[in-house]
Amino acid sequence: MDFFALPDVFLRELMKTVSIKDRLSLRLSCRNFENLVACTHAGHFAYGYIIHGLLESTFSVRIGNILLKDFELSEKGVNKIVFARRQLFTGISIGQFEINMDDHNLTLEYLLAITRGMAIDVLGLVLNYDSEFDKCMQLMAEFPRSQHTLSLGYALDTSKLLSLPPLTMLDLRCERNPIPNYVFFHLLVAHTSLYLHTVAMTIDDFVNTLQIISSDSRSRSLQFSSENFTISCWLTFFGITKSSTANETIGEFEILEIVKKQNLLHLRFKDCLINLLQFEWNEEKRNVYVNISKSATQPNS
Repeated sequence: MDFFALPDVFLRELMKTVSIKDRLSLRLSCRNFENLVACTHAGHFAYGYIIHGLLESTFSVRIGNILLKDFELSEKGVNKIVFARRQLFTGISIGQFEINMDDHNLTLEYLLAITRGMAIDVLGLVLNYDSEFDKCMQLMAEFPRSQHTLSLGYALDTSKLLSLPPLTMLDLRCERNPIPNYVFFHLLVAHTSLYLHTVAMTIDDFVNTLQIISSDSRSRSLQFSSENFTISCWLTFFGITKSSTANETIGEFEILEIVKKQNLLHLRFKDCLINLLQFEWNEEKRNVYVNISKSATQPNS
């Protein structure tokens, strides 16, 4: 039986199940496979990234299950990546693709050339220098159908922070100072998952935070730390005390679990889950890690 006499639609669908490494091996076997590999879609892969290479002034790209490494960070090096990709597929779908945006030599033009033909579900960007902020925003704009995440390694100017487009995840744990109240609530409404270092909240702020998250139909996540004394005041206000026990319902709160050895208190508020880690009733100065999460709400059928 002539394999290449099979229907074109069948061959194209079959090639979507072949790993990148196997595509590389197939194209070396004969001219027909070389053409088939180069002219078909690679299918879906969970993860990929662009990072600095092991050698100076180089970069590496993971596409699917293959690592193309230590290419010269220049037009020549980028062209080699583009050429190699064209030999392996016409397009590829990637669940999450991460890019370290720190090197100014890795220009927007280079990044677009490397990622051309990629359908990316979640584009994750890591940014440690403000000089690359505009490039970061421009790259997001080039992938309007993708979800975006941003991990910041420095304290971003407030005006820029407020100008960020809606993100699937924003990580600001590098910012050690408490974020101003108005900035916090802007970020909480704008972004699906928010990871912060320190937040200074009143009881009303905490209630508003829970109301915002619980009323959102999307899956949500919020992480931050706050002083143990502040957390104690919140809980006492809601009627939760040191003598409260697991499986106890107090107002709109349900105590799900108390793990004293790990200083863990696990609560539910409506459909929000609240984890308080490193919490002790009699300790005032230590920080408590607060994790509030909520699953997506299914629409009524």
